[in-house]
Amino acid sequence: MRSVLQAVLESAAFRASKQSQRLLQYLVEQIIEGQDEGLKERIVGNAVFGRTADYDTGDDPIVRVRAADVRRRLTQYYASEGGSDALRIEIHTGAYRPIFVENRAHADASMTRETLQNGFASVSETAVGERAAAAAAENPSDSRSRSGSRSGWLTRFRFRFAMVAVMAGTLAAAAFFAIQHMHRSALDQFWAPALKNERPVLIYMGANAVYRLSEPVLDRYRATHDIQTQGSEFFVNFPPGTTVPSEDIVPARDFVMGNDVNAVVNLTSVFIRKNKPYELRWGRDISPGDLRYGPVVLVGAFNNNVTLEATSHLRFMYEHGDRIQDQFNPKQVWSVSSNPDGSVKEDYAVITRLVDAQTHSVFLVVGGIGDLGTEAASEFLSDESQMNAALHNMPPDWSSKNIQILLNVRMLDTSRRVSHVVSVYVW
Repeated sequence: MRSVLQAVLESAAFRASKQSQRLLQYLVEQIIEGQDEGLKERIVGNAVFGRTADYDTGDDPIVRVRAADVRRRLTQYYASEGGSDALRIEIHTGAYRPIFVENRAHADASMTRETLQNGFASVSETAVGERAAAAAAENPSDSRSRSGSRSGWLTRFRFRFAMVAVMAGTLAAAAFFAIQHMHRSALDQFWAPALKNERPVLIYMGANAVYRLSEPVLDRYRATHDIQTQGSEFFVNFPPGTTVPSEDIVPARDFVMGNDVNAVVNLTSVFIRKNKPYELRWGRDISPGDLRYGPVVLVGAFNNNVTLEATSHLRFMYEHGDRIQDQFNPKQVWSVSSNPDGSVKEDYAVITRLVDAQTHSVFLVVGGIGDLGTEAASEFLSDESQMNAALHNMPPDWSSKNIQILLNVRMLDTSRRVSHVVSVYVW
């Protein structure tokens, strides 16, 4: 089992992600050693990612996100260099237990190759040569006479046939690529610069400003209240008028909103379909050097400082913490509108793609004023029909240029929403 694991860890699908390597290795080692207890989410987060032993798995989805990334990388590995492996490692959705499965396709293919080649009964080149030699030996003079008379025209025929074949192939290839370009979907054209880049896509989510009570406060509350039936995560019910010292209110760093996680799921679905490797980061798990070469996808706006810095000089920019402004017409702004009960009625988002013509690096931003806008923008970028309908009148060379798309999302009821493109700017 360890040899199977090692082959996977050393593959191209896993070399780009140390965290995914560590997670897969940890999970497999727990199975080998029979430590089922070590497969619980909180224990995995503590052992692999350095989270505290009592961290809130609801607020910090690192194990779930990384496990999804491991599943995606396993799929990529077995679709390429691991396709002939006798054993496959699988981790079913919703679980962290790896299982080893016999590769039936590999076994069936091995049997088939013994009898068939490309769907036809195979005949070896040696056998063909032996038959030709036997025929020549039976009539040597006849063979020589036919050879002399036919060699000249046969050579000319082969040359002309080869030239015609080359020309036909060239024309067919040119026509094929022309048709492919004409019929490429808007989704393919938008993502083309990122998909063509040889580097994995780095997806980065910002963190929200959230505070929590300090551990001493929680320990004192546990000691004086019966909370056994509430589990390790609970609400603290302070009496009215209770004051809490500032030192007992601490930042909950790396807190990620559920809508941002949903946005990442939508975006990674594109990369999975296109067989494009990607890496997930959020909160403090980033450095300036990570963003230097791209392709990079930033998720979120006002909760992502990198987004605010990257878009501050562009036409559609995020302003004052609650709106989008058109720098070409500063009086034009878009903001969130709410229902009487406080729920969001309407939101806006900006989708930005910046392409460096010299380095071919790609920088993309998917961010709404609120988290509803961010999620809607990610749905737009992963939906071929939406993109085709909205971007059918784009200039011919837009797939390699910078672009900003201003998107509006409006709630129809508590669960349904509709999005439409307000403006597109290409340069």
